[in-house]
Amino acid sequence: MTTNLLDPEDQGERLSRREGAEGEDRRLREEFCTQMLPLYELSNPPDVLPALVRNDEYFRIFERMAARGRFRFSDGGSIAERFLKLTGLRLKDYLLMIFAVYVNYQGIARQEGAIKQLIDDPGKFNVGVDLLFSQMRFSAEERRAFFRQTSIDVDGLVEACRTVRSRFPLMQQYDFTALRTYPLVYTREQEDIATCLDASFLAEKISTGVYYTIKLPLEEATRRPPEDGDESVSKIAANDHLNFLGYWGSAFEIYVNDRLRDAPGLRRLYASPHYDEPPLKSDAEAFDAVLDYGKALVVFEHKGKYLELGAKYSGNRELFLADLKSKKRIGKAVYQFANNLQLVFNSEPKGERLTFHERDEAGKPVKRFGLKDIDRVKRIYPVIVHQDFSLRLNCVNLIMNDFFREEIEQRKVDQDLVRPLTMISIEDLEVLIPYLAAIPLPNILDEYAKYDDPLMTFGKFLRWFRKKRRTKVRRNEWIFLRSEEIWRELKDLFVEQADSELRS
Repeated sequence: MTTNLLDPEDQGERLSRREGAEGEDRRLREEFCTQMLPLYELSNPPDVLPALVRNDEYFRIFERMAARGRFRFSDGGSIAERFLKLTGLRLKDYLLMIFAVYVNYQGIARQEGAIKQLIDDPGKFNVGVDLLFSQMRFSAEERRAFFRQTSIDVDGLVEACRTVRSRFPLMQQYDFTALRTYPLVYTREQEDIATCLDASFLAEKISTGVYYTIKLPLEEATRRPPEDGDESVSKIAANDHLNFLGYWGSAFEIYVNDRLRDAPGLRRLYASPHYDEPPLKSDAEAFDAVLDYGKALVVFEHKGKYLELGAKYSGNRELFLADLKSKKRIGKAVYQFANNLQLVFNSEPKGERLTFHERDEAGKPVKRFGLKDIDRVKRIYPVIVHQDFSLRLNCVNLIMNDFFREEIEQRKVDQDLVRPLTMISIEDLEVLIPYLAAIPLPNILDEYAKYDDPLMTFGKFLRWFRKKRRTKVRRNEWIFLRSEEIWRELKDLFVEQADSELRS
């Protein structure tokens, strides 16, 4: 019965080769990717500490922008204020509380004989709603607010699993949306004890919980019928939802560029460069970031959006590809690369080539990439940095590289200049950054482009590449220092708890 649920016959049939059919190799690769995507995501949650640090930094960016009058909703409130309004919790407190729950389970798992202890006493999986945070400086209202966001009773969980969240039917065996929303389940009617069904859902909650906690209510508000025929409320809701997606993407771009600035040895970085003479007289960015290696140029687009549920969990190849390649998702980066590479590297004999510059906080140019710089470039490496961790499989990279090649071949660009497209998750970029002082990024990208294994990931490749070059493991110092800061903040929340006890 379990096999029939997890591996239905129709999925196997779609992976069978149709002899004589045109483009069969491509179809099979795309079908394999469609079916593997949710399974891979379920089995490979984000690394918790970097995810916590990343979300904490997003919070700082949101607050910094709000102080400048930006990243605000129609009511004038900031993202942090909207989160407080929706949850009853300050955003930073929410992150620290869910991290404390995760640390609690990790502490149990690391005890000697942990598996046997849990088998003999399953109650060790449980956490007391009032007891868990009793030694921390949170009020009873804040504790309850946290559990409202992360916990549900069994009947509620059953109903949540039945809830239709997509216009398209989802594969039941991979739709864990309810468990991702509520990683803790109450074990008694009194709702005073909860248990975690899978720690990976807690890890995902740390990584994506803030995004969906704000996005879903905004999205739901856009679907409500207007009261008394007044459509202004619906329009405001739609604008708030659209603005939030833009704010999140902008914060992601700021975050990625800040991390690139931290990278040792990257002297010629252009963060969010703008054209000297913008096309159509608009104040357009050339790329999200550019790394200048002399004859080699690495151009970046940063995409902070996630695939829709229907695209990710329906098992429908056409739906998955359409969403992946759409201008609302990763596909937007492909169109931006193709268009902007033509503007900068126009190959027509008398075609105009646009130059660009980086600006300081006052909006004044500080570095320019001129015509002489354009002429010396012999290789261009397009890189998409994303934060949808389901997209880390190389089969997605191969699909998007085919799509990119189709687009760039229609542009007036010397095709020999352009290297294959590479997709890198933000987590992989954070791991990669410490090595860029010793290894030029183009060398890494050239080596990665040789692999057509659909199950390869950039992270797995990087570990192999490092060992091949006999390069010692290097940690991301910024992530390390910020994680130590978060440990101290968590410790300070305890009334009487030593740091050594917390980490044991």
